[in-house]
Amino acid sequence: MGALTFAQSGGAVHPTLDDVAELALEYGYEKKPPRPSQSKPSQRADMAGFFTEYGVKAFSPWREMFVRAPMLPPDEHRAAVEKVRERFPPPAIELNLILMSSTERSRRARLHPVPPRCARFHDAEKEVEEVVIPDVTDEEYEEAAKEFDAVEKKWKLFKKYARVESTRSYARFYHTPWTTTRSPGGAAVKSDLYYSSTGAKSQVEKGDCTEEEPQWDEKGAIDYAGKLVWGGYKQHQGKTTAEAKAIFVKLLRDAQADKKNNFF
Repeated sequence: MGALTFAQSGGAVHPTLDDVAELALEYGYEKKPPRPSQSKPSQRADMAGFFTEYGVKAFSPWREMFVRAPMLPPDEHRAAVEKVRERFPPPAIELNLILMSSTERSRRARLHPVPPRCARFHDAEKEVEEVVIPDVTDEEYEEAAKEFDAVEKKWKLFKKYARVESTRSYARFYHTPWTTTRSPGGAAVKSDLYYSSTGAKSQVEKGDCTEEEPQWDEKGAIDYAGKLVWGGYKQHQGKTTAEAKAIFVKLLRDAQADKKNNFF
C-alpha cells in the first residue's frame, strides 16, 4: 500500500501503526527532541498528540474511526470541532431561560434571537431574573419520575416498531414518544425540555456531573445527541437534590403542557 491519506478514510483500507505514524509525521506530529531519521516512523512520530487531536488515546480506536467514516486532516478536523463547540457551547447556560413560562420565553426570543437548538446555551452574560420554583414533595417527584420513565419505555417500543409501522400512526397509538429532529450529523435529537428534564433527573439520582463532554459516537461521527444529554445534565451543576426534584417536575409539566413541540 502506498502512503496513507485521509481520502482513504471511510473505505476498505485498514492502516498499520507505521502507516498512521507516517501520516502523523506528514502533518508535523514529531516527538521532541526528534529521533534519528533511521528510526521507525512509530518511534519518531508523536502518536499520543496525533490521537488526542481526534479524541482517542490509542491506535485501535483511531483505526476504527478511520475505517468507519471519512476523516479530516488535523487542521480541518480542529476547525470542524470548533464549529460544533460554537453551536453547542459549554453549558454555563441560564437554566432560568428554560424554566420560564413559554410566553416569557417567546417574548425574550423575539428580543434576543438565538440560533435554532441553541436556546439552552443562551448568552450566559445576559442577566435573567431568577425563576422561583415551588418545592415539591417526594411523592410528587416520584409520580413525575414514573411518568417520565413510562414515556421513555414507550419511546423504546416506538423505535422498535417504527421500522415497519407508520411512524405517525404508531406514535398516536402510544400517545407520548418525544418528538425528534435531525441534527447536522443526521442523529435524531429531542426537544430542549427533554434534555433539561433528563439532566435534572440525573442530578437527583447521581449528583453533579463529573463526566467529560462527549465528542464522538461509536461510528466515529460527532456525537450531537451525546452532547445534548451531557449539556442537559451539566446545566444543573450545583443544584441540591430538593432543587433538582422541583426543577424536574416543573420541566416535565412544561413539556406536557406544550405537547405540540415536545411529543408526537
